[in-house]
Amino acid sequence: DESMPSRLLPRHWQCWQDHQGEVYYFNATTEETAWHPPQSMSVADAVKKMRAAEKIKSARDHLDESRVRMKAAQDNWAESLLTDECLFDTVAILGAGAKRVRFL
Repeated sequence: DESMPSRLLPRHWQCWQDHQGEVYYFNATTEETAWHPPQSMSVADAVKKMRAAEKIKSARDHLDESRVRMKAAQDNWAESLLTDECLFDTVAILGAGAKRVRFL
C-alpha cells in the first residue's frame, strides 16, 4: 500500500479515497490532485526557495525606491522649468533640420 498518512504529507495536502476505493492526494490550497504521495521539499531546497524569494523581494523594494527617487527628480526638474528665472536654449530637431529654440 502506497498511501501515506496525512500527518506525514507536505502542508495543505490530504489523503483521500475515490468512490472505487483508490487512494489519491489532494492539495486544498492549489486544488491539485495526485495518485502518488507528493514529495516534501528537502530542507536545502526550502532554504534555496526562501533565499530566492528574499532576493526577489529585495530587488522589488530597490526598484520601488528607485522609482520614487526618479519621480521626485522629474518633479523637481519640471518645477524648475516653470520658474520665472529659468531661461535656457535647446536644440529642437524638426524634420531634417535643426532650429535653435528659446524657452521662457
